[in-house]
Amino acid sequence: MTSSTPMLNWLRFHQCRDDFVNSYQYVLLSENIRNAKIEIQIPQFILTEELKKEEETHRESLHIRELVCQLLKRVENTNIQYSNCPDVLREFLDKRNMIPKGISNPLLNNTPFYSLPTEVKMGILVQLIQHSGAASTPIHIGTDSHSNDYYLVEGRLYMKYGKILTEMAKDDNDSGVPLNSLEEYLKNINGIWKCMSETKKMWKNIVLILENFDELNISKLISASEGKAFEMIITDDEKRNQRREFGEKMKRYQPTPQPRRGASDAPPSYEEVTRKSSAALNETKLPPLKEARNRCMHFPNCQKKDLEHRSTFHHPSESCPYFETTDCAGLYCAYKHPYCLKGKECTSLDCLYEHSASPPTLLRIFRARTEQSDDSYHSKEERTEREKPTGPPTNSRTRTKSFVQKEDEKTENNAPNYNNGRNKSREPPRDRPMYGQSTNNVLPFSKKDLRCHFFPRCNKRDQCEFAHPSVKCSAFPNCKLGRDCPFKHGTCTKDGYCDNAFCPYEHYKQQPPRVAVRYQGINGNRSTGMSRSTSISNLSMTSGEVRR
Repeated sequence: MTSSTPMLNWLRFHQCRDDFVNSYQYVLLSENIRNAKIEIQIPQFILTEELKKEEETHRESLHIRELVCQLLKRVENTNIQYSNCPDVLREFLDKRNMIPKGISNPLLNNTPFYSLPTEVKMGILVQLIQHSGAASTPIHIGTDSHSNDYYLVEGRLYMKYGKILTEMAKDDNDSGVPLNSLEEYLKNINGIWKCMSETKKMWKNIVLILENFDELNISKLISASEGKAFEMIITDDEKRNQRREFGEKMKRYQPTPQPRRGASDAPPSYEEVTRKSSAALNETKLPPLKEARNRCMHFPNCQKKDLEHRSTFHHPSESCPYFETTDCAGLYCAYKHPYCLKGKECTSLDCLYEHSASPPTLLRIFRARTEQSDDSYHSKEERTEREKPTGPPTNSRTRTKSFVQKEDEKTENNAPNYNNGRNKSREPPRDRPMYGQSTNNVLPFSKKDLRCHFFPRCNKRDQCEFAHPSVKCSAFPNCKLGRDCPFKHGTCTKDGYCDNAFCPYEHYKQQPPRVAVRYQGINGNRSTGMSRSTSISNLSMTSGEVRR
């Protein structure tokens, strides 16, 4: 075990990235990809993203496949298509003697290129670029007192391990396995490389840390290279523009289709003719882009089939050809979108997918604005239970009599319960339908999506059946839902004495103004003959017997 110092320990455990970016093959690929002489130039950050996707999803990337085909066309000067690209690449590796002795060709046994290890794919891409006539090396900045070399690579600061750090790394990862694969060979062909910084802030921090370790010479050299490095660092706006330009080039590029089996002068098969005709028919039938502001908010769960409803509200029937693009009209799109994978768990107000197990998005928005509080998405048994009468049958003559409520059916709401007195009120609770009352006009939605009127001073907390906001509203102060928004708007500046019933802010030192105004209106009517007070005088004035 070699002796270590605080600086060597910090260099060994410092980690800017923990993926394939810490590789000499990635350094060469980043330096050479910008000089590749191909038709469609792929940006370096997009190539990194595509390599990461192939590594995680094990699916072929169209951009990397097109890059390999164009590089092979440049090197071999032959007509290369997607069908024969793996064979040409396999012959290229054998003919150029790129693979060292004792290691087999990784593309044998019909192995696809995208399934290879990322280190091997980067090594093959580097060889293709360098054989096409574009070869470059990273810029050397300097060396520290421990023989560690520092390089500038496309705005990133890289360090190549010196002798001491290399021995320490071997002690950490000494497995004793010989180098018998191309991946291990490429990883150790030119030492160990590590990415130290890739942003402006990290460059500044590296300079300060090296100064604290008394590495003044290398810190000055790195500080002098910051200007050139900052010019290479791509901003978010530049990435957005390059991504858009590259996407337009890839859309205009039409890959060569795979040739049909058999002689070239043979007539086309029946399947090919029908496939081409159906594709042409679909292109001619492609509907124009339009927006349906009268889209039915209950779709696809709408059960109304009358002609008047169907002619007034739009029910999509065709799949949207522009979904997940800027041409799609979003929530008011005239076409049908795919179904949401979240099912009943989706409660978002901006979800663009269709919902059959939960209320549609347009219905959620309408529900949040109108303060409805029922849910018709329950089972038939629950809806039948709700529509049961809550009291004895009454008529117009006996409806004014007192309504006796069971003790076990008392509700525990935050609002005052006016049925807790000795003499019960003459009316049943308004949140339950009376005998014979229909509930067909109640819209389907969930109470959990409705904002609690008593928030944030609700005493029920987690047991409350209404929603208590926990996430800050991203549209505020331009939010159109106001006090009914299911997201937080912040504390009111007049908290404690606010009397605005439509105030959209939260109130922690007082009852919400909408609730306080409601109670004041109820208490203010006690002086009149129609008071809801449970006193004996008021009950005697409003009872049916006195009127008779």
